[in-house]
Amino acid sequence: MPGLTTQHGVNFFHLPFTHTHSHSYSFSPPPIFSLQSIKRDLILSPKGIYLIGREKVKKGPEKGQIKEVLKRKLEFESIHSVSLSMRQDDFFIVHEAQYDSLLESNFKTEFLSLLCKRYEEVTKNKLSLSFNDRLEFRVKKEGWGGGGTRVVVFQRGQGDLAEIKPAGKTLTINVGDGLPKTSKPTKKGSPQNHGGGRSQPPSRGHQNGAPRGRDAPPPQQPEQTYSIPQKQNRPPSAALPKLGSLNTRRGSAQTQQGNLDFLNVPDQGVSG
Repeated sequence: MPGLTTQHGVNFFHLPFTHTHSHSYSFSPPPIFSLQSIKRDLILSPKGIYLIGREKVKKGPEKGQIKEVLKRKLEFESIHSVSLSMRQDDFFIVHEAQYDSLLESNFKTEFLSLLCKRYEEVTKNKLSLSFNDRLEFRVKKEGWGGGGTRVVVFQRGQGDLAEIKPAGKTLTINVGDGLPKTSKPTKKGSPQNHGGGRSQPPSRGHQNGAPRGRDAPPPQQPEQTYSIPQKQNRPPSAALPKLGSLNTRRGSAQTQQGNLDFLNVPDQGVSG
């Protein structure tokens, strides 16, 4: 699967992945509002969740280089639930003891499936999943203006891509409904039987596109005969004379040649 790799029991959900920290939202009275989303690598290990970011080194011999930095670590013991909408968006909220994280990933289904499995293996409890089109999450308190809660509202849209509209402390996401919850996976190329019965074999009442009458006899297939080819290098055995007949002919020829003495002219004074 592209974007998802596994090494030594650790699942790496690579880009595209967008993690929006709570402190990345700058909430101010409308109409002034700023929304920032930061790309992160999401790593699911047997012990917890890791969010890896990239920052440019500002000092030292590696100044100007981009390095991976651990942005947040969420252990399974500190996670108590995950919230999702009832639509086909890629957003979900991980609720943690200190503050929550609003995440967006193209691999939401794969990630949550593995998260529930790993969570149950470690905590011996099932991870609580809540579905609602109005979700609340706590943001990280930073300075004087941080902290508090924010609201994400999901509304029915026209397309498959989510349309984000921030306003005040509310983030509105418009997206299509997607497939119903009763949908089941189907194999590619498998025939779908909507009638509920077996399909009947095709009728044989037509031959070459023309209908056949009731009393007409069925068409007969032309008979084909096949002959075994014979090698012509040797004549057939019937055309060859037998060995005994050759010997008989040779013997009779010699006998006839031996009995031709009577044709000789007798000597003078000798009677035949």
